[in-house]
Amino acid sequence: MTGVGDGVTHIYASAGGKVDSATVVVFFQTGWYTQPSGTTNSLWGVFFLPDGRRGWAVGDAGTIMHTSDAGASWAAQVSSTSFSLRAVWFTSSLVGYAAGFGGTVMQTQDGGVSWSRITTLAASENFNDICFADSRHGWAVGANGVIARTADAGATWTKSFPTANELQGVSFSDTTNGWAVGQGGVIAGTRDGGKSWYVVQPAVTANALYSVWRRSNTEAWAGGASGVNPVTAATPDSLQWTLGSFGALNQVRGIMIGSDLIGYAVGQNGTGLILKTVDGAASWQPQVSNSAQGLNDVWFVDPLRGWAVGTGGRIVHTSKGGE
Repeated sequence: MTGVGDGVTHIYASAGGKVDSATVVVFFQTGWYTQPSGTTNSLWGVFFLPDGRRGWAVGDAGTIMHTSDAGASWAAQVSSTSFSLRAVWFTSSLVGYAAGFGGTVMQTQDGGVSWSRITTLAASENFNDICFADSRHGWAVGANGVIARTADAGATWTKSFPTANELQGVSFSDTTNGWAVGQGGVIAGTRDGGKSWYVVQPAVTANALYSVWRRSNTEAWAGGASGVNPVTAATPDSLQWTLGSFGALNQVRGIMIGSDLIGYAVGQNGTGLILKTVDGAASWQPQVSNSAQGLNDVWFVDPLRGWAVGTGGRIVHTSKGGE
């Protein structure tokens, strides 16, 4: 048996009426290393299914790249749009969404073999991020403070504008509790699935926030310009945002906290930036990104296996937590 990409599999053998099994783990190499993306267009969003084999990256000029072997090889899918795509999210192995400029939200129901545009959203709205809490409930955020929500798997969308500031990131811990962040340090929250939103006052920073990750109803982290790192803290009757820092020279574009202790943030500080926490975001340590290009988004399927995408079609991958 020869491994063709990193991952985990199980081998079962039977003889004489007895059955035994073994778990095989393949690590391609240590640290972060470059994968051949197949494109020079800048990539802005990445998503992998829990198996760590099937994933998508989206970017400028309607680029959608797909892998079925953990990124050992990537191939283009026909996106049916030329607008820049900024984020991608799948709710199953077949159903996925890609959001971008020109009011673009593309949907696939066959794992990306074909994509079609959802036509109920205005072309004047530039979307920067999209996420789903389950197969039906999703949200997209973008220019002019727009938040579009669906409760029927994208068939219909309802829009709200809780702020005039452009929103860059959105994250929900379930179908009711979510955060959206954006320019001017704006943080907007909802407790009813996006039917209504409130803006956190006073703002914890005036710097732009580009990404947010809400892991639970009480835990959330955001990242942005000049290394700002707002985090939530539970109080007796509500949540409070406090301001931490990734380091003033670090521009953070993407963040994902996948477990109680371990998380990753990516961006740029002259070259590609990757930071890792092993203490629940109390502190962050830099990793060697092996990317001269800035990185825009990150996705992990477990604490060890992750991908980051960025400028010029850059894709870097680790199968050992960046170590």
